[in-house]
Amino acid sequence: MKHALLALAVLLLPLGAGAESPPPGADLVGRWILDPDRSDSIKPMMELMGAPWAVRQLVAGLRPTMTLSLTPDGLQVRNKTTLRDTDREIVADGEKRASKDALERTVTEWAAWQDDGTLKIWRKVPLEDGPVIEIEATWRRNGEVVELDSVAESPAGSPLRTLRVFTPLEP
Repeated sequence: MKHALLALAVLLLPLGAGAESPPPGADLVGRWILDPDRSDSIKPMMELMGAPWAVRQLVAGLRPTMTLSLTPDGLQVRNKTTLRDTDREIVADGEKRASKDALERTVTEWAAWQDDGTLKIWRKVPLEDGPVIEIEATWRRNGEVVELDSVAESPAGSPLRTLRVFTPLEP
């Protein structure tokens, strides 16, 4: 009997060994809402990026909801606020691309999945007065929340970090 159980276990072993692990970012998928009590203010980052004062005040008071889903090329991000809805795909192949930011400036952006399952995004944003702001952002799942951790490097100052925390949105 002991040998029969051992033989059965050996036969079943390859079935479990061949199971695929979930794709990178699978733990980010879902509907999320910004938790303002656990998030840093977005105003300093927006000021660094050249957003006008009125825009910074307005956006800082919003509590966006987002839907994250995987695509064959990366991550689909659908944001909803009382002002407007946005929809964009973050292509995670490491290739640099030109795109438009929320202020309609042409930026260079690239992204890649990391070995730990996080999504890293790098962005270079040219400002009107000449300097370029470099941002490195990381999307990650941290327990029950999703975090967007951004660090901006500007030529004129020290790095600026902003952590945005999103909690699950009930259906």
